[in-house]
Amino acid sequence: MPLLTFAKRPHAKKARKRALSSEITYPRKFVRAVKWKDNSGDNVVVFTRTKRSKSASRPEEGYYEQQLEVRYFLNDGKHWRQKWNVHDQVMECDHEMVANYVKKTFAVTDLDEDGTAEVWLVYRTGCGVDEHPANMKVVMYEGQTRYSMRGRVRMKINENKYDGGEYDLDPGFAKVPAFKQYAVDLWESNSEN
Repeated sequence: MPLLTFAKRPHAKKARKRALSSEITYPRKFVRAVKWKDNSGDNVVVFTRTKRSKSASRPEEGYYEQQLEVRYFLNDGKHWRQKWNVHDQVMECDHEMVANYVKKTFAVTDLDEDGTAEVWLVYRTGCGVDEHPANMKVVMYEGQTRYSMRGRVRMKINENKYDGGEYDLDPGFAKVPAFKQYAVDLWESNSEN
């Protein structure tokens, strides 16, 4: 198969829910889907989320929960197969809660120019985010290989004091400097609360 070239950004576009194959399944509320083509074939990522609801384990105590899940599907020429998913949640929260995808951060790139797309997701989770910085994660997949970056957003406490802003970068990012730089740039441009 000839190597496809993307000039660092494969053409990804929004996929309509009703246009998705019945083989593309997801248990939570549909948020959006994105599709593209690369050396692997036809690709679709589906973003889902549950509504904020009473905690299944402690409903009588005023606790709430919410879940996020992203599923990636690849068409092998005959069928759509789920290859990976990213799932996170906030459970048993009795304070201000967040479980959101960060707007305008999802990207499909080919930074190493090998014809296989990299898929980038950024989301925030947390309980008590009115008083403490929310958690933020940057997740990147290239094929089945996952790289991630975890930390807390930067939150202003008062005029001269901030909390959060720190992160841990997966050592795998160092293998491709362009991956590491893209991850750090994503973090820095989205880490303010």
